[in-house]
Amino acid sequence: MDASSGKVINSFPLGRGVDFAGFDTQAKLIFFSCGEGTLNIFREKSADEYEDAGAIKTQPSAKTMAFDPKTKKIFLSAAEYLETPATTPGGRPQRSVKPGSFVVLVVGK
Repeated sequence: MDASSGKVINSFPLGRGVDFAGFDTQAKLIFFSCGEGTLNIFREKSADEYEDAGAIKTQPSAKTMAFDPKTKKIFLSAAEYLETPATTPGGRPQRSVKPGSFVVLVVGK
């Protein structure tokens, strides 16, 4: 979207549960980390033209992301979750992190 005019420049599908976006200014790549287990990548061809550079399968829950512009690596935290049924009718199930399942995924070229 053009921040000045509000005009939509382009629209692309993203994975569910987007948590963070990053931008590599040198490579002109935009990253979106999605909790469903994908890292969507787009290339800026010009200020008004972008293309889908593909998606990388990560791990479900890997949505919190950090991009290191020096090493060009993306770091994603992830863990496996255990779900406990709701204790009351119509209640929400409870989620907790499975002990020992926390990982940091590193994505690079």
